Amino acid sequence: MINGYCNLNKSKSFLEKKGVKKYFQDNLFTMSKIGCGTYLGLPNETVDKMYIESIKKSVTLGVNFLDTAINYRGMRSEVLLGKAVKELIEDNVVARNEIIIATKGGFIPADYRESQDLDETYVKNHKNRIREFFLNHICKESNLKKEQISDALGAGNSSHKDFISWCFEESRKNLNLETIDIYYLHNPSNYLKYIGEEKFYSDLVETFKYLEKQIEKGSLKSYGFATSSGFLIDEKNEAHLSLSKILETAKIAGGENHNFKFIQLPFNKNRKDASVLKNQTIGTNSFTILEAAEKLDISVITNISLDQSKSIDKYTIDEMIEFLVDNKKISSSLLGMKTIKYVPKNIKNIL
Repeated sequence: MINGYCNLNKSKSFLEKKGVKKYFQDNLFTMSKIGCGTYLGLPNETVDKMYIESIKKSVTLGVNFLDTAINYRGMRSEVLLGKAVKELIEDNVVARNEIIIATKGGFIPADYRESQDLDETYVKNHKNRIREFFLNHICKESNLKKEQISDALGAGNSSHKDFISWCFEESRKNLNLETIDIYYLHNPSNYLKYIGEEKFYSDLVETFKYLEKQIEKGSLKSYGFATSSGFLIDEKNEAHLSLSKILETAKIAGGENHNFKFIQLPFNKNRKDASVLKNQTIGTNSFTILEAAEKLDISVITNISLDQSKSIDKYTIDEMIEFLVDNKKISSSLLGMKTIKYVPKNIKNIL
């Protein structure tokens, strides 16, 4: 396994050495304002190789924030990211303590790690493969009980400690990492909506305790939530996530010095809900999620940064990237780095 974890000062030195002028620094890490995402693409070797080339190019040019998830491309994205990092370290391009590596657990993954030539037809059986892998492997390798299995299958997602512990350890194996820098619970609002608020927060205490224990052991540095809509919907919605309540739960699990430090959510020049909708309550006042995160000292990572090309007729790529890079409430914004020829253009705004 690759030893070590990101260091605040070492990561800053790396960015300065690479000429990166736009970066974010908190109490743990210094990260480039643009990060590499690994979500899109077919789960096959061709796409793996494309990502590895692009990630290596990105880091060589100064990007030091790398993001993935256990369910991305049937675990292949975690595996390829681990390979890319190993090669970068072996080639002396970067040291482990200079880069931030984040992953997520919550969605039930499929397993395409050994698949060779999957094309678009794999989608037809994807849901069945997820269910089969969950029942035949995850359930047998974890401590999940019947009720927890039923909840996970019903929601397609779980924040229960026994499921997250399986995901966390499997992610460490896939990434070949001794320590993960940021671990997100992935779309926990799906689980919240299915099992209800009381049970959700009860489960969350135990899951946060597990993650705090991993930090004590040296397997993790920090954790948070990565969501598609939970922080961006009305407070009356049953899938709504309250940042204040989540942090209260983290305090129960880890005390005042808990390690819930990050949230990830969609935000871009066309989709501005995070800076408009005042759906977070702190005390008696209402705030947007970006305002609430700043007030509560939580770092915000954004995804869908280019609006999946839906706004190409309204804004240029440069305008969309500049909008995010210049926003002081955002720590870093993820761009899908699958095609190497776009890498230099995508990151020029941070140099």
